[in-house]
Amino acid sequence: MSNVITAQSLYSGTWPEEALVTCTTDLSEAYSAISRVYCPHRFQAQDPAPTEPVIMHSLQGRHIGVSHFAYGTPIHIASDEFNSFFMVLTTAKGSARISSAAEYSAGEAGLTVIASPQTRWSFDYSGDNEQIVTCIDAKRLTDFAVSMLGHSSAAELKFELQMRDPQLRRRWLLELENLRGLLDPATPERTRSMLLPRSEEMLMLMLLLDQPGSLSDLGSVRSESTPACLRRALAYIEENLDGALTLESIAAAACCSIRSLQRVFRTCRDISVTLYVKERRLRRVRDELLNATPAMSVTSVALRWGFNHLGQFAADYRAMHGEQPSDTLRRGQDRY
Repeated sequence: MSNVITAQSLYSGTWPEEALVTCTTDLSEAYSAISRVYCPHRFQAQDPAPTEPVIMHSLQGRHIGVSHFAYGTPIHIASDEFNSFFMVLTTAKGSARISSAAEYSAGEAGLTVIASPQTRWSFDYSGDNEQIVTCIDAKRLTDFAVSMLGHSSAAELKFELQMRDPQLRRRWLLELENLRGLLDPATPERTRSMLLPRSEEMLMLMLLLDQPGSLSDLGSVRSESTPACLRRALAYIEENLDGALTLESIAAAACCSIRSLQRVFRTCRDISVTLYVKERRLRRVRDELLNATPAMSVTSVALRWGFNHLGQFAADYRAMHGEQPSDTLRRGQDRY
């Protein structure tokens, strides 16, 4: 599947009603609404009185917001400097050109660029253009980079403008869809609070680890990676399996950097931290299903342990335990 199809299929018609920011043919009204989400800017529309409405949706997480917009007419936008966030723009439809005084990138559907703060950017969109925009709090991303490395070398982050790796673009869009689903008002609050920090962390990790930029030249960083770190991490995970476990929180409890945490799990357990947490949660699900009451369901137990994609959960459960979760539930309920 191409990134073009992925972008269109993930974001066409999937926005909840509460996410609608504006839907109007009044460009002044649209400007005011869009400025509140992003930053002040100037625009020049090819048609000052368009017949197609400007449409924008937006959902805001803790540190990352995701939005979708379409102007319905060819337009040139010149932004003021935005100092508080990094902006990742994915062209879902039509064509776009994103440029600064020093660099530019242009293309059609699938184009993904990272606009860094403290720069004046220009955006040129075709009349049929649709954009998916991710805004990441700059301070949060920098703090996370410091946690990942274990020192302050990441104080000034900058990324290569275009995201060229097609696999990275695809993973980025898939995780954005996961984030959008978690931010949907229909998502249960417990599920959101448990999974949202990890989803935001995954997006930041993709940028920091997989997108060329200022971190690429730092190489591997030496820091504490010992069995003591592992013991502290395992204890913290076990105590917080029903909570919002992130790599950052586990590393903090283990008194090491995120890179050291990942290294010690690979070295001592031959498993990633993320997979270890998932397996521990799958075991907790099995324990509950084996002791299920007649009123319990697979869905309720899965959601309680942070598995909100039920199809993937069932596949993972069967791969680990050799049976469907419904079979385990039935055996548990047969005791009554």
